[in-house]
Amino acid sequence: MKKILIVYTEMIIGGATSALLSLLHSLDYQKYSVDLQLYSNGGIRQGEIPKEVHILPEADPYTHGFWQKAAGKLLSPCYLVAKGRAIWQRVVKKKPLSAVQIMTCQAAKSGQRANGQYDTAISFLEFWPLYYLAFQVEARRKVAWIHIDYKKSTLSVNLDEEAFAFLDNIVLVSRQCLENFKELCPKFAHKAIWTENIVSPELIRRGADKGIPQLPSKKNPQVLRLITVSRVDFSHKGLDRGLDAFCRLKEEGLAERLQWIVVGDGGDMASFQELIAQNGLESLIFPIGMKPEPLPYLKQADAFFLPSRYEGKPISVTEAQILGVPPFTCAYESAYEQIRDGIDGRVFENSGEGVYKGLKELALHPESLQSLRENLKRRDFRDREAVKAIDRIIMGEA
Repeated sequence: MKKILIVYTEMIIGGATSALLSLLHSLDYQKYSVDLQLYSNGGIRQGEIPKEVHILPEADPYTHGFWQKAAGKLLSPCYLVAKGRAIWQRVVKKKPLSAVQIMTCQAAKSGQRANGQYDTAISFLEFWPLYYLAFQVEARRKVAWIHIDYKKSTLSVNLDEEAFAFLDNIVLVSRQCLENFKELCPKFAHKAIWTENIVSPELIRRGADKGIPQLPSKKNPQVLRLITVSRVDFSHKGLDRGLDAFCRLKEEGLAERLQWIVVGDGGDMASFQELIAQNGLESLIFPIGMKPEPLPYLKQADAFFLPSRYEGKPISVTEAQILGVPPFTCAYESAYEQIRDGIDGRVFENSGEGVYKGLKELALHPESLQSLRENLKRRDFRDREAVKAIDRIIMGEA
């Protein structure tokens, strides 16, 4: 039986967590003994981990309290140097994700080494899991799953090259993300491969049936309910572009045909709420915060709306499709790999103007949703090839 380690941050709400759970529920536990190393235990979705998985003590070196954490950082020259570099990236270079890379790499390097030797170890997210895998884990094979697009985000591939040197494979979750990675990082292009994340239709539908949520009422049955499940993050998820589009539609007398519900929280929530109020959109846009079970909300949507500026390959789009909810998204890098435009969803230009035109088209032609829904009912989302591909990666046959 092969001994496997999977490294992740925390079992919180999010697409990568959904993908990880689908992976864990797809593994053959007659072949694999699986340990899961989390930076922090106790996340809201930790109870969904299969019982066969051994959850290790959390890796957070400062788990015992605020003062220990503060003292440990202030007394560490390496931490202070990393903090200075991160501030430079965020303030001077205007690259906030690069700052996160620097600080999470420092956190990984300052943590304790993983116990034991593994046949295959996998980091299932960028940032801390990648660095912990590279610098603190002993394994015959090391594989990193990267869910973000290096080219369109402000993530710096150069900052991760030190970690890449310790890996056997770097998995990108879309073909376009793979091509972009090879272009930006030719030094490690030979290690890069592409495979789909596993998404379990059974898990998605089961999660969506966990109750019927109370949603803001619609003024009349003809109003289309758009639901976004994401972080409230303007620079990444583009919710500000959605709000600007609603402002323009309001001026044209079309906004009343739509209702937009945002399920999630994040650093731009206060600004989002303030902009909604300033523009008199309180009866049209409803940021309802993070929910323990977002899928029942998504199931109630007429359309899933994602105005992101960039994405890797968002699981939320596939979740919506599995639930029969057509996605309306910007043309992020892998959009056309997930959505057959005009058949089971709509993809519009990745710009503020594109968001506005996409929503206007929906407001003017709500009847277009019917054929999209019908096509989604006929689509088979069980990806047996992805399960086989991941098995080959674990076995070192990719």
